[in-house]
Amino acid sequence: YWDTESDEKDTAIGNKAVDEDLIYKAHVMIVIEDNNSYKSAFREYGTARLLHRSYVVGYPEGDFRPSGNMARAETAAIFARILADYNEGNLKSKENSFTDTDRSSWYIRYVSKMQESGVMQGYPDNSFMPYGSITRAEFATTCVRFTEERTGKKLKKTSIDFSDLDKSHWSYEYIQK
Repeated sequence: YWDTESDEKDTAIGNKAVDEDLIYKAHVMIVIEDNNSYKSAFREYGTARLLHRSYVVGYPEGDFRPSGNMARAETAAIFARILADYNEGNLKSKENSFTDTDRSSWYIRYVSKMQESGVMQGYPDNSFMPYGSITRAEFATTCVRFTEERTGKKLKKTSIDFSDLDKSHWSYEYIQK
């Protein structure tokens, strides 16, 4: 169950108190059944029933491929499903500016949604490389952009410094969040 603490700055999930920023991150992964924000659900109902819907799905052949790498198009599909509130009807556009996306492909609506939202971008040559593996830097950037778009808040920089990440790397600012 969900319960609010008395100062409204902190919230508890079960018996564990967490700061509000973590709740925003958790909100990315959940949908509240009555479509209210989690705070209004707390105020009105005291508890909120949450729904989980699959956003990482298997393949048409019926397999999941747990050891497989993830393609950029698959990553776009996961985040687009969440942005569209799990309603495929909200993913209508097949328009994007990438030179290597096929309008008849399974991924076209997802990639178009990601470009439209600014969560995922292509490469300098205007390609998207839908079947290319997503790098850790690209994935971290996608997660940060997604969270900021979804919450309307800029994430704060952490104090973690990685020995192999130069400040001139294109994703440095995102990886530091």
